[in-house]
Amino acid sequence: MDQSQQSHDILVDELAGIKKRTFRVAVGVIFTIATISVFARAAIRIKTLRRIFVDGYLLFIAAAFLVGSTGLIYHLCDWLYLATAFQNDPSAVSQLSTQAALDFTNKFTQSYDIFLVISWTSVFYVKFSFLAFFKQLIRQVQKIHYFYWAVVTLTVVS
Repeated sequence: MDQSQQSHDILVDELAGIKKRTFRVAVGVIFTIATISVFARAAIRIKTLRRIFVDGYLLFIAAAFLVGSTGLIYHLCDWLYLATAFQNDPSAVSQLSTQAALDFTNKFTQSYDIFLVISWTSVFYVKFSFLAFFKQLIRQVQKIHYFYWAVVTLTVVS
C-alpha cells in the first residue's frame, strides 16, 4: 500500500464514528448469527415436524438475499466510509479531483441503491415468513382472520 493511500485510509478512519475494522467485524458477527439461526431453525423443524413448510422456504430466500446484502456491504465498505468522511468534513472532498469525485458519487449511489433493494427484500421475506408461520397458528381463531389479512395486505402494498 502506498503512502498516500495509507494516509487517506487513516483520514477516513479518523472521520468515521466507528472504525472500519470494527464495522466489518460487527457485520460479520451479526451475519453469522443470522445464518446459524436460519439453519438451526430448519434443522429443528426437520427433526420435529419431518419437513419444512412455506415459512421455512421464505426464510431461506431471505437468507439468500442477506448473503448478497452482506457481500455488497463488504464491497461498499470503503466507499461508505469515504462518503461518511465527506459528510463529516466537506474539505476532504478537495483532496479528490473533480472527475474522481463525480465517479465516486455515481458509483457509490448506484451500488448503495442496489444494496438497499437487496436488504429490504431480505427484510420483507422475513416478514412474509412470519406471516406464513402465524397463518398456521390462527387458522382456528375466526375473529383474527380479518386483522391477519389486513396485515398481509399492508405488507404486500408496502
